[in-house]
Amino acid sequence: MGWTGTRAVYYYKNGTVNRKKECDEYLNTCLDGYELMRSTMRGTTYYAAIRKIKEEKQPVTGVVILTRVDNSEGLNFFYKVITENMGPAETKCPDSILDLLTEPESDITRDWRKTCREYNQQKRVLAGFHMGTQITVICSEKKYLLTKSVLRGHSTPQWICWPERTKFRVDDIIRLGFEKHRLDTSEITSA
Repeated sequence: MGWTGTRAVYYYKNGTVNRKKECDEYLNTCLDGYELMRSTMRGTTYYAAIRKIKEEKQPVTGVVILTRVDNSEGLNFFYKVITENMGPAETKCPDSILDLLTEPESDITRDWRKTCREYNQQKRVLAGFHMGTQITVICSEKKYLLTKSVLRGHSTPQWICWPERTKFRVDDIIRLGFEKHRLDTSEITSA
């Protein structure tokens, strides 16, 4: 299935498209026989749990919608709907939505949910580290020692490689894998 383009209806006060509301509206009006239970945006990707209300057991399924905005065209909101049984590449669905889903019937669906839960767990691990915690990541066969720090002018912690003056995104750290340094010994433990 390809991308679908439409003219956005929902906007924030600053004039940008409200992607979540656009996707909520799509699921509420275009998917006959389904009820939207919960939804969220992670970056430009929308995640939702929908219930099939016209069946006796009313199974709950996960949906991923990729979104894109292009204000240079008449149609300014583009989306691509992917159900969990298609094995989406986007694996940042929050546990609050995964917890609502009924038991999957396919291995593809099980694998997708497992990957999402592993991502969420790694994100919690990184968030739980204290300021000053050091981890190592390997990128392109090069080791980087990152320190959890708060940069001047920022309120949220960042992972910084100070010798290289490089900032790593949490998603990249999770994708690459990391090891935490113990402060009391020179040992490194895998996270």
